[in-house]
Amino acid sequence: MQPSERAREDVIDDIRDRVEQIPGVLTNIGQPLSHRIDHALSGVRAQIAIKIFGDDMAELRRLARLVEGQVEGVDGVVDLSVEQQVLTGQLHIRVDREQILNRGLTVADVASYTELALNGRTMGQIIDGIRTYELIARFDDDTRATPESIRKLPVEIAEGGYVLLDLLASVEEALGANVINRENGQRRIIVQANVAGRDLVGVVQDIQRRINAEIEMPSGYFVVYGGEYESQSAALDAIVLLAGVAFLGMFLVLYAHLGSINFALQVMLSVPLAFVGAVFGVWMTGGVLSIATVIGFITLTGIAARNGILMINHYLYLMREEGAGFDKDMITRGTQERIIPVLMTALTAILALVPILITPDEPGREILHPVAVVIFSGLISSTLLDLTLRPLVFWTFGRRATADKIPSRLHPEPAE
Repeated sequence: MQPSERAREDVIDDIRDRVEQIPGVLTNIGQPLSHRIDHALSGVRAQIAIKIFGDDMAELRRLARLVEGQVEGVDGVVDLSVEQQVLTGQLHIRVDREQILNRGLTVADVASYTELALNGRTMGQIIDGIRTYELIARFDDDTRATPESIRKLPVEIAEGGYVLLDLLASVEEALGANVINRENGQRRIIVQANVAGRDLVGVVQDIQRRINAEIEMPSGYFVVYGGEYESQSAALDAIVLLAGVAFLGMFLVLYAHLGSINFALQVMLSVPLAFVGAVFGVWMTGGVLSIATVIGFITLTGIAARNGILMINHYLYLMREEGAGFDKDMITRGTQERIIPVLMTALTAILALVPILITPDEPGREILHPVAVVIFSGLISSTLLDLTLRPLVFWTFGRRATADKIPSRLHPEPAE
């Protein structure tokens, strides 16, 4: 098979358009790895699982259709479907409590007898050599064949004798769901969907606003948003908390190493400089924010801060060890001597990410590609801005901090 000249998104859209023309087919297009992860998270192979809980299955189906109508209009939603439930023929036997009470029976007595008559009950086993057969007692097939014959089932009463089942219960034909799914002991139905072209969190937030504004849930019915969105929200909360702790720890380590709040803040300046390029890279590749993207931002923070440490450490080394003064010649020399190390460390990481960037549609790279985009674009902006803005910032704001650390090497302020 020859590789297609079309983009992956175009091929997927074409597949969706063609499959949706087949009546009764629900589409959910993805990859085996992502489907396995989604199924492990929420029990469905989709990124978004809107779970509606309640008691009555007919009401759950009605609410699911209303939710589907609201979700359908949200930008970025694809592969939208409601959990399939086929209505099949059923026989409902509703016991008349007053009638059975008059005859000394309970609901359990009637239910047990009816189950014995219709489904049968294992009474023992027959052993034939090495084979074992169960001995099942039940009524013959003709007696269980039609609702009319079932109504004539004889039920033994407490005072002796038998009465027809029709006198103790109503036997009615009806339609019911072929399967009833439960979660945490409650009945539920799922509206599921995938996301394309937008970030998952933004799509779910739009869905929540629509459902809350347009659909009034009856008493005892509620909605839970699961799937990849649920895990991503929890992961984002944890990452934000841990990122805050990491930034604080980074600042404390820098302060302990450099001995100055001023120098520590100058090193931390590398972070927003790197984020400029990273944000631009995410915007250029679709503007989708995911867990992989956030991890890329955190990784980029450490790499970018390293370049700032190299530059400031070298400035201080020239003044402390080689007798240079705080002047433009020292900053120019220090910057020039650190251009090669900074470029080498940045280019090594950049070149290593190129294979992932140029083949984003290869299987297994849907998670690595967003990380690579953030680090690649962030390192470019961080390196360029570090080599231009870093010397200016140190010259403008580093004089007083240098005077505290190396007072003998501080030249007086230049005359205006």
